[in-house]
Amino acid sequence: MQSTRAKHLIVPGLAKAGTTFLYDNLSRDTAYFNVPVRKELNFFASQNTGSLARYLKLFPKASENKFYLDCSPVYLESGRPIANNISACLEGRDVWFIVAVRNPVEALISHYYHDLKSNIGRMRRLKEFDTFSIWDPKILQKYVKKRSEEIKRLRTVGYDKILGMHQKDLFKSDASGVIGNFLSIELQPFQNQKVSNPGGWLPYYIYGGKSGSFVEYDGALYEIPAKALVLVSNARSEIKFNASEDFAHHALTLQSTFSRRITVDKSYFTPAIDEYHALCDSLGLIPDQLDLPDIIDFVPTTPRINEALAKQLKRISA
Repeated sequence: MQSTRAKHLIVPGLAKAGTTFLYDNLSRDTAYFNVPVRKELNFFASQNTGSLARYLKLFPKASENKFYLDCSPVYLESGRPIANNISACLEGRDVWFIVAVRNPVEALISHYYHDLKSNIGRMRRLKEFDTFSIWDPKILQKYVKKRSEEIKRLRTVGYDKILGMHQKDLFKSDASGVIGNFLSIELQPFQNQKVSNPGGWLPYYIYGGKSGSFVEYDGALYEIPAKALVLVSNARSEIKFNASEDFAHHALTLQSTFSRRITVDKSYFTPAIDEYHALCDSLGLIPDQLDLPDIIDFVPTTPRINEALAKQLKRISA
């Protein structure tokens, strides 16, 4: 007999393993899912998780006979006891979990450059960091969390409906069928024509200083005014006019610590590889054969400014 209790589907990770792709496809199926106000609610990553009523307010058009959809990869990245937070808040409600995993070296590198473009390099966050090199053990540790331990805690508090999937399998033609069978619903075929949330690039700054500078866009040069600070980061490009020398110096100093190329023996990623195998074991998932080269060599793409920022600058050459 089918349960009449409220249902939740939580996708707690992993970052850069397909959670946005899953959200984009599942949220289209509104016959089965209550879509939240945004993809990443991050509600259960808080040290002081709010009440159920507060959580449900994040689903403005909810129906109790549909799954509440929460795709928040921070849950397995935060290092906080999300299992306890979820069980306390959702007591008496049925909860399913889907955990997407990926080649750990690819995932770590993608996550690092994603953070550079999305968080670390952004002007509003500049003062929060003095350095952000992947060669810094503290930074590397940020990407090697004991996610397998949190899966074990989920099982310990009574959650047994946990599906592990490799990222590559999300894009196969039967992915919606696999997930539909797991949830006992009939999902629409997934749309996989595009990457929902691509990895990062290497953002950089240009400071106009006392006499100004320039930047290239679509084969033309654009003038950067004196004292203006420009973040070159594709669609996330920004400009701060009349930036102080101290602010600009901090930006340029931080930028100098970004890892411009990753060339290292694969043993450097052993902690991530070991955790990948532990995570697959906790999920009952057969790990992929990684076949990593002895030397990992990765060069991130170089961004450019976007059209919106170019319109704020004076064009000085064709």
